[in-house]
Amino acid sequence: MDRELLRKVQLTQLEIGLEVKRVCELLKINYFLDAGTLLGAVRHKGFIPWDDDMDIAMLREDFDRFLAKAPAVLGEKYYLQTMFNDPNYGCAFAKVRKKNTKLVEAVAENSGAQDGIFIDLFPYDVLPDGEAERKDQGRRHRRLRRMLFAKCGYRIGDTFDGSAPVKLLKQLSYVLLTFAMKFYDRDRLVRTYDEVCREYNGTDSEYLYAQSGCRVYGGWAVPRACFDSWTQLPFEGTLFQCPGDSDLYLRAIYHDYMKLPPESERENRHQILEVQL
Repeated sequence: MDRELLRKVQLTQLEIGLEVKRVCELLKINYFLDAGTLLGAVRHKGFIPWDDDMDIAMLREDFDRFLAKAPAVLGEKYYLQTMFNDPNYGCAFAKVRKKNTKLVEAVAENSGAQDGIFIDLFPYDVLPDGEAERKDQGRRHRRLRRMLFAKCGYRIGDTFDGSAPVKLLKQLSYVLLTFAMKFYDRDRLVRTYDEVCREYNGTDSEYLYAQSGCRVYGGWAVPRACFDSWTQLPFEGTLFQCPGDSDLYLRAIYHDYMKLPPESERENRHQILEVQL
């Protein structure tokens, strides 16, 4: 994606983000800039120049309220997409998309899920403190996530790591899983996956984790203390709510977060194939 088109996509994402902000403020729902978008707010006061998405997150209770109440007040130009209302969408987080636009990611190219320029909405759940509990939940979480991706026709084989023989074996196993999923009830799979995501909510663990499409289970363990308070930070000329301790959050995820990555890593991370504004 060339720089001019990327900037147009970012500005459309900003428009969607402002709508989510409006809805959250109307409904008195806490939200916060997340991941690279929070990093952009702190380091660039806006989008990271080469970033191709916008991320907003909520603690699980706020996320549930948003899913329940936002559709009634969301502007008519936008729609809320979840694994509950789109049978071809396979992620445990939501997207708010702008109607009459198009943005196709390689991973979902053949899924049949509704497309359109979007921002991601991530729910944060409790990550258990115990190593045994994390190992057990992580095993079930990864298995169910992959099953749902296969059920929805997501193309994830290109993302497998390892040597050529190992990668080929993983791709073959995913093809077989995709075939097996034709005989599996999707609604049951979604319910089970959602239950596993929430399993430790209500416990006193020190850490939270986001339900995300690109990160493995627990890959980012975010201290709960980040969210003891909220602050407002400038982002593209307006203020968005952010974790009260954004420095703790960003150090937990990115470590030396003010250091720019090498130019070779400033890329289209989402493998965007097609855009129509």
